[in-house]
Amino acid sequence: MQWTNSPAPVANPFRAASRSTVRREIGAPPGASGVVVAEIAPDSPLSDQGVSAGDLITEVNGVAVHSAAELESELSKVGKGEYVWLYVRRFQPQEVSRYVVVQLG
Repeated sequence: MQWTNSPAPVANPFRAASRSTVRREIGAPPGASGVVVAEIAPDSPLSDQGVSAGDLITEVNGVAVHSAAELESELSKVGKGEYVWLYVRRFQPQEVSRYVVVQLG
């Protein structure tokens, strides 16, 4: 997967938030599930939309994702140059949830 205008793709920049240690690291409440963003390339479309390392992606185009494999599977259904809706949650310093729209490259 590569986002339009992003530099070389980051190798596996996501990890599942199913383990309690990961949830604690990002300040997520018990039971929160999704895919934690481990790394964001500077000046990438995700970065431009305000997505940061530690954010939790819970949906891709309205479909819940619980693992990096599910995230990749949903993204593979979107063609190059098309837009994808991601539901992103951030828990620190305060909880913020929002949709972001990015174009796949």
